[in-house]
Amino acid sequence: MREANVEVWLDQWKIVAGDEISREVEKGLKDADYLILMLSEHSSKSGWVEREWRSKFQQEIEAQEVSVLCVRLDECELPHLLSGKLYIDAFPELGAAAGVVIKSLVTHHRRRLEKNPMLHVAEVAERLAEQKFSPRPLTAIRDLESELGAQLPADDIIRLMKVESEFQLTRLRKWREDSPDEEFEKAIEEKERNRKTGKSDAFDALGEIKMIHTLNQRRAWIEYLEKWESVMNFCVSVDEKPDLLLQYLRYRLELLIREFVETHGREQQ
Repeated sequence: MREANVEVWLDQWKIVAGDEISREVEKGLKDADYLILMLSEHSSKSGWVEREWRSKFQQEIEAQEVSVLCVRLDECELPHLLSGKLYIDAFPELGAAAGVVIKSLVTHHRRRLEKNPMLHVAEVAERLAEQKFSPRPLTAIRDLESELGAQLPADDIIRLMKVESEFQLTRLRKWREDSPDEEFEKAIEEKERNRKTGKSDAFDALGEIKMIHTLNQRRAWIEYLEKWESVMNFCVSVDEKPDLLLQYLRYRLELLIREFVETHGREQQ
């Protein structure tokens, strides 16, 4: 399920020594969109299991949308309240059942979004707000330096880092030329007006969120790459002690990345 980009909550992974088990399980159930109920002759007799699925099933009844999916691990009977549900058999082949579970989750989630499109906007907005604001052009330079570190002399690494930084900056400036900031700003203003006058739908609101995020991100990347460019120009102009200059570059690059994340990460929150 993780390989399919499904976020999974499992007590063995989430609960650590010192946690109050019942509270953490209750929180996990409340926050989860779906409960995959793994049923067997043994689990069917567990009071803990019954308490958990009843809690989630109550949410399903109140919201009138599927929240509990049943998977049988053996020839057990489903609890009476769940007996009307179509279940998935995980025996004799578990792998095939996992695929059916993922497909079912996708289908049910799509139905929720069709029922309430604003859920999709809320999900995207939440992900953008929680996302670590990573300066990709700067980290690309750091990754390049890391890959070359044990292979080339310091002066060659410095030269290649300068080439990479010029490439990143040229690409961002070309992007700005093709789609000027003013065009982004006008489109954002138009979507905001439509939203305030009730003329926009959920997907317009999503587009506004994405545009604001993209514009702020691009401006920040260019600003910090220009700072990095000035550092690179200084280092390339110095012919002596390339190993020491490489250490200095690493130090300045890490400082820039840290400053970027602290400054623009707060702004995104």
